[in-house]
Amino acid sequence: MYGMNVRVQIQTGKVDEAAKLLREEIMPTAANYQGFIQNFLIIDAPNNRLVTLSVWESESDAKAIYEDEGGLYQTAVAMLKPMLAAPPDAWMGPLTRVDK
Repeated sequence: MYGMNVRVQIQTGKVDEAAKLLREEIMPTAANYQGFIQNFLIIDAPNNRLVTLSVWESESDAKAIYEDEGGLYQTAVAMLKPMLAAPPDAWMGPLTRVDK
């Protein structure tokens, strides 16, 4: 499994709007991409931050959404741009799973 983590700093007063956009429009789109497994959203409203973690079957699947022109990452950044307080911080790598 491979993960892509994106952290965004949102303008004050825009966290709920940005989280709704991610939950309802951007994150569900990931299911249409090859190798998609799961998405998570962490909302840190007091600090105006949102973090997403998407889980993919392989490195190439994760890279496709990030590197492909017009891919999910570029689309998401464009949609969130009016609400961003700073450029997104994105990175990817292998995931380790630990269960109870």
